[in-house]
Amino acid sequence: MTLKLLAGIGKPEKGFIKMGETLWFDSERKINTKPQKRKVGYLFQNYALFPTMTVAENIGAGLQGRKPEKRRRIEEMMEKFQLTSLADRLPGELSGGQQQRTALARIMAGEPDVILLDEPFSALDVFLKDQMEKELEELLWDYSGMVILVSHSRDEIYRFCQELLVMDQGRCVVYGKTRDIFAKPLYREAAKLTGCKNIADIRRLDAHRMEVADWGICLCLEQEIPKDITSVGYRAHDFVPVWGEKKKNCLKVKVKSMAEMPFEYNYYLLPEEKSSKMAVSWFVQAVATGKIMVNQEVYDAIEQGTVKKGDVLGVAATAGIMGAKRTSELIPMCHILPITNCHIEFEGDPQKREICCFCTVKVTGKTGVEMEALTGVNLALLTIYDMCKALDRHMKIGEIYLVDKTGGKSDFSHVNGVSVTRSFL
Repeated sequence: MTLKLLAGIGKPEKGFIKMGETLWFDSERKINTKPQKRKVGYLFQNYALFPTMTVAENIGAGLQGRKPEKRRRIEEMMEKFQLTSLADRLPGELSGGQQQRTALARIMAGEPDVILLDEPFSALDVFLKDQMEKELEELLWDYSGMVILVSHSRDEIYRFCQELLVMDQGRCVVYGKTRDIFAKPLYREAAKLTGCKNIADIRRLDAHRMEVADWGICLCLEQEIPKDITSVGYRAHDFVPVWGEKKKNCLKVKVKSMAEMPFEYNYYLLPEEKSSKMAVSWFVQAVATGKIMVNQEVYDAIEQGTVKKGDVLGVAATAGIMGAKRTSELIPMCHILPITNCHIEFEGDPQKREICCFCTVKVTGKTGVEMEALTGVNLALLTIYDMCKALDRHMKIGEIYLVDKTGGKSDFSHVNGVSVTRSFL
């Protein structure tokens, strides 16, 4: 309905519509600009092509002026949208992508100031949707006007929109830069739209602590907690598995259920210390570990931050993450897999003078994910060696192995809990 009101094919009961400095509608002043004068192009879900008209006729359907001028504009649009060879075909003889290009060419022929896209990919399968998203992105890249897209898909929104307006029951919930809202949605409805699967009520204890009763945990945050906060959100990909002793912001869990999805496993976890029915959603990652044994001088230097080459563990973590992301370039038989999350942490044992590294990797794929995690551990430990070799050339790297992985039939028995590290309020 919002797009119809903007296009002028629907009339609001009251209020006003202003596009830039131009007032299109004002109920009090009785202003209601006609649709054809608003210079708006509307791409409907079904493209709304005239079934008995050819591609060329559809493109020229709304054009004004002399025939030679119209013919030139039609030819121009057919060439731009790669439709010249399809000029005499009817809509029923076109593929979905060709229909979309025809509808967009018809819109662009009228040189609109605004283009309205009404969930243009909602009825498509995954493969065709990806293809048509790419096409639309290429077709609009040099368009200088405003494009307004209505969508319920977080992926479409993130891909196409620089700015985002979230609406609920016809009211504005939040407006701002798309990436800012995805990083910090501020409101429940915005968090849900951006794909957050874990949202719980909280009780603020003080400026840096809050109780999440449904998860049975008290979270300690570095950032200051707003006084008017009501909920906390946590993305399923951002939980970090924990082995051994419980740590700060660690939630001890047990498995409630597991869903096998096309390219990942989704675990639903219940807090062990709370008789709650609210499950926590976690997308399992591949996890590898390894350790490096050093002398006392190196251990103390790393711990105190006195190594001349800089922050050893910080640089090692960065190197490990970079290595994990470039595994396919380093190991010939590995496939290219898009990594969506990579996390490296270290644990020190002063008695044994050992530094243990854990590399957790999430990729959109089941096969080969363990290699990214193992590569990350290796690169991180090698970086520690390289930065500290002036102090100890007899350091030993070893016990590198896979702890858990997404692919295959991995179980959840090794994980004692999940750590909350990047919640948003």
